Amino acid sequence: MLLDELADRLSVAYAKRAKLELDRWQADQLLAERAKALTPENGWPGRNEQARQAAREKALAEDSAYQNALTNRQAAHEKLLGLAGEIDSLEAQRRAAEWRIRERMVELLERNSVAPQRRGDRVEAAFDDLAQAGLDAALEAEAEDAPADVEFPF
Repeated sequence: MLLDELADRLSVAYAKRAKLELDRWQADQLLAERAKALTPENGWPGRNEQARQAAREKALAEDSAYQNALTNRQAAHEKLLGLAGEIDSLEAQRRAAEWRIRERMVELLERNSVAPQRRGDRVEAAFDDLAQAGLDAALEAEAEDAPADVEFPF
């Protein structure tokens, strides 16, 4: 897969992740609001903490708005988990493609025996010259392999 394709797919995945995180946050906010709204002024009824907790859980379970928000939060969370795996995979593919490019550049440098004495002992300048020459050669090869009706801007 080309780096451009990976970047496009990653940008879509990042946008989905942001949307799902917002959905989960909104569900959390609604859950907190509903829990607060359902809480009686004098607190939950019951003689002890266990009885009060049971009354709270019963009230929340019977509230459809709370249950809908809980369902929405869980759905967003599950989708986020799946999306995290997809993003990790795409990022790993991108890193692999970037390393392949680096490997090709090293091979090009080694093949052409880049030495520091070129252009005033500047290895960076020699690297730039050689990298440009390699890119030019690759573009020329692509142009030769392209159908006759395709125009290249170089």
